[in-house]
Amino acid sequence: MLGDLLGVTEYNITVEGEPFGKQRPKAQIRYSRAGKAFAHIYTPSETTAHENMIKALVRAGVGGIDPVDGEVEVHLVIYHAIPSSWSLKKQAAARDGEFRPVTKPDGDNVEKLVWDALCDIIYNGDQQVVKWSGEKRYSDQPRIEIRIVVQRQDVSGSHDGACASA
Repeated sequence: MLGDLLGVTEYNITVEGEPFGKQRPKAQIRYSRAGKAFAHIYTPSETTAHENMIKALVRAGVGGIDPVDGEVEVHLVIYHAIPSSWSLKKQAAARDGEFRPVTKPDGDNVEKLVWDALCDIIYNGDQQVVKWSGEKRYSDQPRIEIRIVVQRQDVSGSHDGACASA
């Protein structure tokens, strides 16, 4: 296969279910035993659960590879459920792409959740993502389709391994 000869590999992963975006970190005021207030910053549990689900699907889909040091492309198609309250005509038009979702979650929040899930599995840091795309569509089967293209090249020292944690 030409891709293998050039060191390029493509993976396709499907995450079934209604798309979910990365939530902002939450802060909670706590008090030390001495009575001093401090902020405890944490990632919401729903974000962590969705990120871990995507990580498991990616690990299963790529077969235990080591993270690459080279260039990575990430392409997302985010499919939202077609509202059942819409007329049959409007539902058909949505299926045909005449309407696009202008609803939450925002595409960039879904992208961030996926990118963070790929870190330490596909690549060592998001800075390795050199090409990306995304679009939102309607479907009868809500899901996120992820296409990952990796270029296996040694660019040692060009990354700091900085993956965001959940």
